[in-house]
Amino acid sequence: MRALHAELDQAHAERDQARTDLVRARAEAATATASAIRAEDTAETLRAALGRATADTARAEGALAALRPEVLLDTEDRAALRMLLRLTRRQTAVLDRVYALLLRGQRK
Repeated sequence: MRALHAELDQAHAERDQARTDLVRARAEAATATASAIRAEDTAETLRAALGRATADTARAEGALAALRPEVLLDTEDRAALRMLLRLTRRQTAVLDRVYALLLRGQRK
């Protein structure tokens, strides 16, 4: 009988250990599930941020491509305006002086 009681006590101890291991495994599984859910949420957030950043980059590149010709036109316009200003200054420089021609002997 003592041997049977010893085996029964051993079986109860193993059962209690198995229950403890089961509770611990379930808690670890719940923690792992929660971590996986957080990781998925973070991944979705990062994918959305990457999509927005890619769209912003494409928009900025498009704007840059559109602005480059305007800069060239502005440079060409400035060069043309400088040339016109030089010509205007040359023409007005001549008008700064007034010459009067007098003929001799024609006084009245």
